[in-house]
Amino acid sequence: MAGRREKLRRVGIIPEYRCFTPDGLASGDAIDMTVDELEVLRLCDLEGLNQEEVAQCMGIARATVAAICSRAHRKVANALVNGGSVEKVGVRALAAPVSDIRNQLIS
Repeated sequence: MAGRREKLRRVGIIPEYRCFTPDGLASGDAIDMTVDELEVLRLCDLEGLNQEEVAQCMGIARATVAAICSRAHRKVANALVNGGSVEKVGVRALAAPVSDIRNQLIS
């Protein structure tokens, strides 16, 4: 039985860097951060958008944004506290220019 198909998410940027590591040696296994997790962090924490606005930008439900945000915050906290490296991995995403995303919020 096949599960529900993952919805294509719109992201404003494709990160230039694949990995972030602590100064010195990383401890334990690398932490995988998906592009949609990074995009939710960028929109919520850097751009200051609320979850409803982020959901509208990415073309997903607000509850999905909340789940992604929670998961991403746990991963970043784990890497910071335990000295792990964070590696970007792919996800089904459609790159949209940041200006297009902002225009969606205005209209």
